[in-house]
Amino acid sequence: MLEQLESNQIDGALFDDREVQHTYWSKLLFKEDFYLFVNDQHPIAEKESVLFEDFKEEPIVVLPPRCDVRTLVEKAYKRHNLKISISNEIEFAQSIMGFISANLGISILPEIFMRHLQSSNIKALPITDFKFKREISLVAKNPDVGKMLYTLFFKTRS
Repeated sequence: MLEQLESNQIDGALFDDREVQHTYWSKLLFKEDFYLFVNDQHPIAEKESVLFEDFKEEPIVVLPPRCDVRTLVEKAYKRHNLKISISNEIEFAQSIMGFISANLGISILPEIFMRHLQSSNIKALPITDFKFKREISLVAKNPDVGKMLYTLFFKTRS
């Protein structure tokens, strides 16, 4: 996305920019927790919440390495001195949700994906010892454009 901002292909982008070096205008929009997403037939689905200890041996489905979600998940594993076991690497989180729905894997994803769970066979479990939050910012190359986008998209909604 930074390359697209630099080449003026896009005016703004939404992502967690804390781990990315840039000099662009940035405005924090919201923070969100991470959850373990499992098929409701998975043995761990019986729990109300989980610790890393509960699924440390389970291979997980992840997003690509360049993704902010993947970076934070890997950081959390390192914090617990655990090696992440990856079963599949998938480009889109919606495709990951399909894997989980088919009971082909589990994944750690941000809270935003919980809104896709209504009438679903997927359960989202809070990870009580996942100490990182995802922070989504609006990032723009031009500060005036960034402020305008912020006003258009986030100040006009009630």
